[in-house]
Amino acid sequence: MHIVEVSAVARRLIGMGRLVLGTALEGPFGEVVIELLAQALGVEAKPEAILAALMRNHIEVVQKLKEVETTYAALVTAANAQASQDESDDLLWGAAAIAVFLFGDPDKRRKVYHLHQQGRIGTFNVGPQICGRKSILRKCLSPKVA
Repeated sequence: MHIVEVSAVARRLIGMGRLVLGTALEGPFGEVVIELLAQALGVEAKPEAILAALMRNHIEVVQKLKEVETTYAALVTAANAQASQDESDDLLWGAAAIAVFLFGDPDKRRKVYHLHQQGRIGTFNVGPQICGRKSILRKCLSPKVA
C-alpha cells in the first residue's frame, strides 16, 4: 500500500492554481486545510483520499476548492482579528495606565517613570509616551519592585 504525503496533495493543488490552499497545507494551518478539503470533497481526512478526489470530475472539484478557499480565508481573517484584539488588550499607553495596572493607583506614575528610567520594568517609549505590555509587566514584577 502506497501512502500519499501531504506534499503530494499540496503540489496537486498548486498545479490546479489553488496556491493559497497548496501552500497552507504545509504551514501551521495544514491540519485545518486537510479537514476543510475532506469535508468539501466528501472523503476521509487523509492525504491519499483527498488526492484521489482531486483527480476526478475537475469542474466540480474546482468549485468545491473555491468554497474551501473562501472558508479558509474567513478562518484566517478571524484568527488574525482575534490576535490583533488580544495584542491591543495587552498594551498600556502612558505612565498613569501602567501605574493603575501595577499599583492600582494612577498617582503612582512617578514611580513608573523611575522604574522605567532604571530599566527595572518592561516598558518602552513610543515617542514621548511610556508604554508597556501587561504580559511583559507581569513577568518583570518581583516583590522588591512593588
